[in-house]
Amino acid sequence: MKEKKYCKNCGKEIINYCKVYCSQKCYFDYKHKNQYSYNNLYRRYMDMKGRCYRKSNCNYKHYGARGIKVCDEWLGKDGYKNFEKWSLENGYKKELSLDKIDNNGNYSPDNCRWTTKRIQNINKRPGTPNTSGFVGVRVHNCKNRYYGSVKINDKAHYTGMSDDIIIAAIMRNNYIIDNHLDNELNDLSKYADKYDMEVRYVPKRKNI
Repeated sequence: MKEKKYCKNCGKEIINYCKVYCSQKCYFDYKHKNQYSYNNLYRRYMDMKGRCYRKSNCNYKHYGARGIKVCDEWLGKDGYKNFEKWSLENGYKKELSLDKIDNNGNYSPDNCRWTTKRIQNINKRPGTPNTSGFVGVRVHNCKNRYYGSVKINDKAHYTGMSDDIIIAAIMRNNYIIDNHLDNELNDLSKYADKYDMEVRYVPKRKNI
């Protein structure tokens, strides 16, 4: 006997097992109620709130823990609508980033702007110093793993991530060598007997 299926919108039992909704009306009702979940701007809005109020967010320590909040106008029942209206009137584009003009201030219309990643990076508060002991290798805030990067024309390029700091450093060295870059290499000669020095970062293939 087949397991019963229920409409995602109203909860009624569905007779046709190929369907997810009991009627076309329920389909459109559900899509309308959940339209924001498919919206890039809404995801940016939720990310902003998560950084300020969700302690499990990996960036909370840089925002909420420092006392940074979202203004009342962008919270509550009409919070997203107000944020959306402000964004569309102030140059929002999918490829831009939400930047706070005063890094120590709150998220609010008078302290935010939509700008490029480059401008946002220039405006960032000083980061924590690299304490890994290897040039271009850091600990990822969210994953507690080591990753490498190199700068090319003021843009950071990812060179691979690993649970092992030495492997992350090896992948970074090989990225520099393979691409004939002038970035500084790490001296890893003392690890040659214990590690495979040919390890390289292989990007994940996207499904076509």
